[in-house]
Amino acid sequence: MINILGTDVSIQGRFCRTARLAAERFDFLADPQAALVEIQRLKERVDLFTFLQGLPEAPPRFDYPLEWDNLAVLEL
Repeated sequence: MINILGTDVSIQGRFCRTARLAAERFDFLADPQAALVEIQRLKERVDLFTFLQGLPEAPPRFDYPLEWDNLAVLEL
């Protein structure tokens, strides 16, 4: 587990090293580009970085490839 921009990020996998936010369903990045720059500076190899866009934003806000996922969310 590493810390990038104040957020814990876990890196998993052996052949395809995937980095994702440790609390992926609860933490969101304000600036994913800055996080990518920090990940590229790591000495540890990362092949894929995944993150969720903040809720309740529905239209894609970032210009990255995406996959839609279903979440049951109740705003309090």
